[in-house]
Amino acid sequence: MRKILGPVWSGFLACLATWSFPSIAQGICDATRVRQVPPLGVSMSAVVQRATYKTTAPNCQLCPGGSETRQNPLDCTCYLTTIPQLKNVGLDKDIRFNIRYAALDSVGPSSAQNLVVAFAGQNGSSAGSVSGGGPSNLTGQPDHWQDSCDDRGCGIKSFNPGGLTERLVSLLGPPNTHAVVFVDHQYDWGRWYDENEKIANGITDYLKTLITPSVVKSIVVTGHSRGGCLTLTVAEKLRADATLRNIRLFVLPLDAVCNPDKPGEENWTTSATTDDNPLIVDTSYFGWRSTYPTNAGLGGDVCVANIVGGETFSPLLVHGLSFGPDTTGNLHQFNNWWSFYQHVPLGVSYDPGAIMDGVGSFYYFVRNNVMGAPACGPANCNGCCDASGTCVPGNATQACGVGGSRCVFCQPPTNAYPICTTGKCTWKCTTGYHDCGDGKCIKTPCPLRLGV
Repeated sequence: MRKILGPVWSGFLACLATWSFPSIAQGICDATRVRQVPPLGVSMSAVVQRATYKTTAPNCQLCPGGSETRQNPLDCTCYLTTIPQLKNVGLDKDIRFNIRYAALDSVGPSSAQNLVVAFAGQNGSSAGSVSGGGPSNLTGQPDHWQDSCDDRGCGIKSFNPGGLTERLVSLLGPPNTHAVVFVDHQYDWGRWYDENEKIANGITDYLKTLITPSVVKSIVVTGHSRGGCLTLTVAEKLRADATLRNIRLFVLPLDAVCNPDKPGEENWTTSATTDDNPLIVDTSYFGWRSTYPTNAGLGGDVCVANIVGGETFSPLLVHGLSFGPDTTGNLHQFNNWWSFYQHVPLGVSYDPGAIMDGVGSFYYFVRNNVMGAPACGPANCNGCCDASGTCVPGNATQACGVGGSRCVFCQPPTNAYPICTTGKCTWKCTTGYHDCGDGKCIKTPCPLRLGV
């Protein structure tokens, strides 16, 4: 696993109250990338449901009303849907059976000013496991979540407050933010295009039922790996709805994997054009180029942050997609951010490095574009903030500090001169004076100490 070095800032929530939040110009995105570990979110527990679940009856006439049925030699299987939109688009009931999701709160459409949607990687995991059931640091789903699944569902699960979804709910406000996570979406590599298209259409139609266009202010859609590809697809479909055209939309794919053999079907991705990861010397780390920014037609009031590591991943030798240069110029709508981390850790690890590269970068992207970046603080200043609120390097004795702290004026003792080293004030005695370890500089040589 590749590691990166960098500070993890603490006390961020306490700092928020001290900074002013300027208004955000609509249609222009703050493209500043903040690689930090954000505050933990809210702890959530929810039932992981199947989009379609099964029960049995002695015969099909005894199945609940509205059931789809399958007659067996000795009984009947009854299929009941919890996401009718997937049934309505004609998706096979056996695929629907394996789509599993959780609504993390009870905020209804009339109160939901924000909607957060997250998709785990393929097979309900970002770890490349065939059986799936792994964790995701975007959804917050626990490891081994599918161990308790039966024909009806997977029971109540606790979702990690370190997940992006949980952090964003806390940021945007639990009373008016609805969150739904797909722990297994079945938008799999190699599945027939018309099936994946039905999955994307059905999920998009379902998401529309969770909001009221006149109430909702922002929608955040994120996903890792194949979930990242689904993120881009769903975002395009949401944007095509005229009633949602003016809603602030945040699209956050994390090392999204789309099939370059089907560019017209999977977000215009091609392996013929690649972009090298500039952060890693290993030339096998590159992104497959996607022309999504020019083809998706998302329009204004959309902010996209695409994080790509570009590791050669899985036996299929796939890569995350990249956008290349932002085609929107000063609007900064399509940001292509590279990662030091490999494909799997980006989507599952809560290691500070992986979090800063993925979850943290997304969190502060949303935060800065919804609330406005602090004038100067831990979120956007590596040095220190002077009396005017300006971020300065923090390496001067008259303005010393690090991590967005308030600058300090270094004051040495008498007969010493100040030094600012890595944001901390130190001092050294002037020529002819001696530091005897008691915080003073004296003219006479330091007395000898016994045993030294």
